[in-house]
Amino acid sequence: MDKILFRCSQLGRIMASPGKALPVGAKTYCREVWIEHQYGRKKDVLSKYLDKGNAMEQEAINSINKLFGKDYQKNETEFSNDYLKGTPDIVSDIVVDTKCPWELSTFVEAKEKLNSDYYWQVMGYMALTGLKKAQVVSVLLNAPAELITKEAKKLYFSMDCPDEDNYEYKAKLLQLERNMIYDTLSFEMDNPHYDLVSNSTKYDIPIEQRVHIHQVERDEEAINHIYKRVDQCREYINTLGL
Repeated sequence: MDKILFRCSQLGRIMASPGKALPVGAKTYCREVWIEHQYGRKKDVLSKYLDKGNAMEQEAINSINKLFGKDYQKNETEFSNDYLKGTPDIVSDIVVDTKCPWELSTFVEAKEKLNSDYYWQVMGYMALTGLKKAQVVSVLLNAPAELITKEAKKLYFSMDCPDEDNYEYKAKLLQLERNMIYDTLSFEMDNPHYDLVSNSTKYDIPIEQRVHIHQVERDEEAINHIYKRVDQCREYINTLGL
């Protein structure tokens, strides 16, 4: 079998306890990789969190450029070597990977400590690009209107289709919008036909408070751990068969 390249975005799934025996979670992912490589069957991962991240990627880059005076462009090039492949969001003098948290609590959590999955992801990107520094930038942005509509429909049906003037329903709908919109005026400009329950800006959060950066330095030992773990994964994959 040809050598399988592992995606940087999934390195967190195999890098638990680097240097030790292949953990159960890594074996699970290896089986998924083997099935996709061998049979063209790919396990779809669908979630509102991924939907928001994908939809708001360019807006996150725009926010970074505006706040920090940068001129970053979205990278479309996939990099690869003998072990890894991946498409960093931004490749400049550093690697920049953007994250768009679903909600404020997730953003606050991301500020406190760098997610280990994101650490391994950008370490992989640095291995691929040869760059020495990386940033993981969390940007808390308004959710797209279509995602808010989906969540509103879930709320509506979960409450057994209440009347639109039902007080409890309206209160929960208002809270839902507040949880998903952080800049009311920009949301209204982007979605002029969207009928908000409230257009109050009282609970808006300035963009300066909705961006956080984790700095990550290239670590050759960590990169070597990645390569050793990929070798372990390949050895395990070679034992699989139907």
